[in-house]
Amino acid sequence: MTATSARPPTRCQTSCALDWNYELPFGKGRSFGSNAPGFLNGLIGGWKLSGSGTLLNTWYAQPTDNWGEFGKFEVYGKKYKIEDCRATPATATRPQDERCTPGYLWFNGYISERNINSKNAAGLRNGVFGLPENYKPAQKPINPWPRGGQPTDPLAAGYDTDLVVVTLKDGTTRLVNFDTGLHPWRNQYRMGPFNWVTDASLLKFFSVTERVKVRVNLDVFNVFNVQGFNPPSADGIVSLGSSFNNFAFRPRQLQGTVRIEW
Repeated sequence: MTATSARPPTRCQTSCALDWNYELPFGKGRSFGSNAPGFLNGLIGGWKLSGSGTLLNTWYAQPTDNWGEFGKFEVYGKKYKIEDCRATPATATRPQDERCTPGYLWFNGYISERNINSKNAAGLRNGVFGLPENYKPAQKPINPWPRGGQPTDPLAAGYDTDLVVVTLKDGTTRLVNFDTGLHPWRNQYRMGPFNWVTDASLLKFFSVTERVKVRVNLDVFNVFNVQGFNPPSADGIVSLGSSFNNFAFRPRQLQGTVRIEW
C-alpha cells in the first residue's frame, strides 16, 4: 500500500470528417437568373459554397481513485441535468455570489454526501443539485463522507479518503492511502459524448482584367454554433462551463476576406 494522489480519468477521441463544394444555381446557364444581363450575371453568378464537417466521439476511463464499496456502474448520458454550485464561496452572502454551472450527470461517479444539495451558512447553494433521488455512486472511498457529517467531527480529516491504519512489525501504526495499483476498473473505457462541428465558406472570383482577379470570401466557423461536450470527470459530471477543449469548438465566428490575384 502506497500513498498516492487521485488520478483524473483518461480522455481521448476518435473522429471522421467530410467536405463539400457546391456551385450555386444562379447566373447564365443556371436554374435561376439564366437570362441575367452581363452586369447582373457577373454579380450573382459563379458563387460557390464549400465547407467541412467533423464528427467526434469521446472516450473516458472509469475512475480508479476510490477503493471502498463498489456498486453498479450506470451511464445516464443526458438524462439528468444538474447544477454544479461547488464554486460558490463558503463566505458568500448574496444571491449574485452563487457560482453555479449547468451540466449532466453522465454516470454515477462519486459525489461526496457533503456536496449533495448543500448550502452555506447564508443559504446559498454550494453543492450539486438535480441528482436523481435513487443516486448511488458506483464506487466510494474507504471512508466516505457520512450522512449528516460535519467538518467539525473528530474524524472529519479522514472523510472522503482511502486512508487506512497499518500496524508495523514493531507495533507502531502508520496512516497510509490504500492503493494496490491493481484497481478492478483499470483500463476500462466507456464512450462519452458525441460532438460535431461544421465550417463553411461562400466564395466568388471577379475578373478585373484578363490576368487580374478578385476573390471574395465569407467564412463561417462553427456554422450552427454547436457547443462541444467535454468527457465526464471522475465524479461523472459533464460540465457545460466550457466547450470540448481538445477540438475547435469556439462560438460561431464570421470572417470576410478580399484577395487580389494576378
